[in-house]
Amino acid sequence: MSTLGPRERPRHVVAEAWGPWRTRHAVRWACAQAVLERRPLTLAYTLAPWQVRPGLARLTLAAVGRAQARARRSARRTAPGVEVHTEVRVGHHPSVLVDLVAHEHLLVLVGPGRRRPGTGPGIRAVAIASGAGVPVVLVRRGDTSRARARVAVAVDGRPGSVAACEVGYAQAELRGSTLDVLGCLPAPAHRAGLPPSDADLATARDGLSRLTALHAAPARAHPHVAVDTAVVIGPVRDVLAQASPPGGLLVLSASRRGPSVRTSESLTAAVLRRSHCAVAVVPDL
Repeated sequence: MSTLGPRERPRHVVAEAWGPWRTRHAVRWACAQAVLERRPLTLAYTLAPWQVRPGLARLTLAAVGRAQARARRSARRTAPGVEVHTEVRVGHHPSVLVDLVAHEHLLVLVGPGRRRPGTGPGIRAVAIASGAGVPVVLVRRGDTSRARARVAVAVDGRPGSVAACEVGYAQAELRGSTLDVLGCLPAPAHRAGLPPSDADLATARDGLSRLTALHAAPARAHPHVAVDTAVVIGPVRDVLAQASPPGGLLVLSASRRGPSVRTSESLTAAVLRRSHCAVAVVPDL
């Protein structure tokens, strides 16, 4: 009997379902996304090596089995008609997730708590997106994936901006919503609280022309998507947080190499603390 290879079978939406109680928000978002995209859903359970050591393995696996049964029932109620799979992996986080989703469509993780968000989730998302080469969506309580919700994508001229635009256009077309393409240009004068100078405005006009050229190819591939384009001069993390559409999706690019990796991690963590919606981290090509 022949079997399909990893690139021939449908790519799955994967949600991390094992961990803090907040993971149920990631599972709920992934279910809605699987319905929108008509893709299979995989619920991932990643266990640390110490959780399966002698004396604990039986208890851990019994708990995972109960959690799997609950998650399957919940997924079938939330996403009727969607093919649901479960996967249990043992290994060090996040490398085990990188291996799991390397040939999948996207990964949905639980984001930070709103009271004490920390920087860990941003670092973890960039690491997994960069290692696996797939978008990683961070979801918190109240975030939803639904039709007609706006999508915003942030671009800054790096190679990852093209990939982020492609994901943004695809998600906006999927939802039947408007796409906000934001070109963010930091300006020292603006950070100091001063109004933009003539030089800043000239930079913004030049940025707008480069921004139009940057997303020209995705625009041709998705001609039915309504697009609002803007160049904003100011602190990038604050601008993106304010532009995040409530109930929608904010798409960021993440560098996979060089010193820009650290910038992507800190920016993602900062935006997560202030965003009003789920945040997708897209690696460059």
